[in-house]
Amino acid sequence: MKKIIILAVLLCSLAGISQFINFINYKPGQTNQTDLYQVESTYEKNIALSIAGSADQDGDGVEDDVDNCPTTPNTDQANNDGDLMGDVCDTDDDNDGVDDLVDNCPLIHNPAQANNDGDLMGDICDTDDDNDGVPDATDPQPLNPNLCGDTDEDACDDCSVGVDDFGPLADNTPNNDGTDTDSDGLCNSGDNDDDNDGVADGPDNCPLEFNPSQTDTDGDGLGDVCDSFDDRDLDSDGVFNESDNCPTTFNPQQDNFDGDSQGDVCDSDDDNDGVPDGSDPQPLNATLCGDTDLDGCDDCSVGVDGLGPLADNTPNNDGTDTDGDGICNSGDTDDDN
Repeated sequence: MKKIIILAVLLCSLAGISQFINFINYKPGQTNQTDLYQVESTYEKNIALSIAGSADQDGDGVEDDVDNCPTTPNTDQANNDGDLMGDVCDTDDDNDGVDDLVDNCPLIHNPAQANNDGDLMGDICDTDDDNDGVPDATDPQPLNPNLCGDTDEDACDDCSVGVDDFGPLADNTPNNDGTDTDSDGLCNSGDNDDDNDGVADGPDNCPLEFNPSQTDTDGDGLGDVCDSFDDRDLDSDGVFNESDNCPTTFNPQQDNFDGDSQGDVCDSDDDNDGVPDGSDPQPLNATLCGDTDLDGCDDCSVGVDGLGPLADNTPNNDGTDTDGDGICNSGDTDDDN
């Protein structure tokens, strides 16, 4: 037991030493640790002597021998990780080996420092690990900013469109969670009438175009308002198939030199002389088509029916042959042989 002996208190006056005070034994544990002593001298006064039983360097009311931060005031003695150091003087309050200054969860043990959304808080202490604006506790996909549930029950996930992915802005935008053609608040995948024309998407011949009349002129199953290809005019030249002389080849002018059933753009013999345009030196002249027999007369010079359907290239009958030697007179040097 400590025993502090108060020795005599020497008072000095203007005249010198006046008297000593008898010493007093002090026993720690007394209710009042401050004794007031009456001192008689030339100048009588009261002197308070404070007698401390133990040291408290930081003055926080907790004695050093039990203070978890003896040099830093911390009356509450908070100690998150329960080690020998209080939080105010502990550089690693969660004992995870990561200094509090760089620890993304300084009060929760997380040595791996996992941080799915890359913000300032580690996953273990972050209430929204994908930064989509929906707390992890209610987020069906807490690590995916593109999936967070369907609160408006329109069949599109509220985060399907999003704003900035893992960024700081909320991605749960129920009013903008998918294509909504008719702007009725329901995304198309959850709307049974996407164009709001009163015809359900299933039987609607233009489900994304307002067409309550469902007009389908060409009967191809696509309504006129969304049909860019009219089956009645396969080549889209403005001439319906039944009267188009080239129904699958664009020819709005319908040019037809030989007047047959095929227009020039799709007719391989435009003058109907029996010689294909590709090898016909005069593809638009039924009386000229070349001299394959080299007799000096054009094979079509005599012909049969001009622009008619019969072939006019008759090499053996392509001009007068007086001596019948197979060479027409214009190419025969001896017409009477």
